[in-house]
Amino acid sequence: MADINYQTDQIFDEKSAQQKIADDEYYAAFQSLIERDPIAKEYFDPDDIVYPFGRETTPDTKRATYSGSYVYPGSTYDEYSSYAKDRKFPLDPNTRTKEKLDKGEGATFIYQQPLSTSTQKAPVKYGVDAFTKMSVILHEARHKAFYLNEEYKNFIENNKLNEEVFNIFLDMEFFPEIKDYEIKNLNRTYQIGYKGLKDKYEKSTKEFLKRFKKKSSIKDQITNLFN
Repeated sequence: MADINYQTDQIFDEKSAQQKIADDEYYAAFQSLIERDPIAKEYFDPDDIVYPFGRETTPDTKRATYSGSYVYPGSTYDEYSSYAKDRKFPLDPNTRTKEKLDKGEGATFIYQQPLSTSTQKAPVKYGVDAFTKMSVILHEARHKAFYLNEEYKNFIENNKLNEEVFNIFLDMEFFPEIKDYEIKNLNRTYQIGYKGLKDKYEKSTKEFLKRFKKKSSIKDQITNLFN
């Protein structure tokens, strides 16, 4: 009986820990990074963060493509669980995954273990450090921004940009520390590679930030007047 009680308590701990994990992500050296990313900063909400695999991580062969994803509002748990099953992802029923999707809310799914606030290292066997992990969260927050902000969405559509590629170039702009990793990612994922994408997407990145970063800055100044 003691073992059963312990397991039951552990399940409830897993569920209740999800909110705390989201808060920990924000406070564990995250604030300084989010200040560098005005697009993500505007739309980031720690309550969006869900770890659908619990303590498990994405299979190693999938990590480059599936570090995380923004799940759009209206997505269903049945759809997502089918997606996870097809890709042999270790979906954990004890996380907030079903709760968030049943509410019809958008969510930022992170396919790595939660950040350790004591060591500043993500405790994953694949060696993803805290900086890279935080950048993944901000990358997904930008996908949320592209979905919710019509001006951002129109910019991507009018310039015929691949949203994921464009977002990776924003990663490199805001966080040059991971540029080498992202170049390898582009070379591995897209046939024309980084060199074939560079001119179009670097130009679009600079134009996008010139147009929208100023608006975001003005919004921050107005918000600060009332805080």
